[in-house]
Amino acid sequence: MSHVYRVGSLYATEYFNTSKEAFRFKPGLEEPESLVRLDAAAECNKLDRMLDETETRLARLRYMVGEFLEVCPSDVIANTEAGRQIQRYCIDNPVASATCADRGGQQSYGV
Repeated sequence: MSHVYRVGSLYATEYFNTSKEAFRFKPGLEEPESLVRLDAAAECNKLDRMLDETETRLARLRYMVGEFLEVCPSDVIANTEAGRQIQRYCIDNPVASATCADRGGQQSYGV
């Protein structure tokens, strides 16, 4: 069974392949708050699930913001800083089309 070492502190959380690397890591030039030995495959699976959940939440939020912009009066969008920021966010982060495949190359969103 392979292991990874997660070193956590106020300044950073880093993963290392060996305990030697982990013990050398001094975030913010201080001793770390935690050093945990983890099963590598289990940790990768956990992080992958968290990433998938985060991507799903972001996509739902993006759709919701887009719908909000569609119903919000244009003068509110144009005359408020929040409205302009939301509009800029939607321009910079377009919603994937209904025919785009997900990152795993599986079924498209529209199917």
